[in-house]
Amino acid sequence: MQVDKPNREPLSERDHQALQQLRQQIEQTIACGSISRKQHTAILAQIYADGVVTEQECKLFRLMQEKIWCGDLYIEP
Repeated sequence: MQVDKPNREPLSERDHQALQQLRQQIEQTIACGSISRKQHTAILAQIYADGVVTEQECKLFRLMQEKIWCGDLYIEP
């Protein structure tokens, strides 16, 4: 199903760079196989930093959550 979002503005260069940093951080965390509470908090802080959570940020965070749920990403105590 395709969802039409006519009011969505294209990402600014700053937002695009922030998204790339978030993607890189999440991909590195997944590749490592574990995530600390501190890393998890830092990722959430990065997502909420500008006060707006984009669709792309949600997708990246959900990917990380799915890896945790499936056991592919271990949360360190």
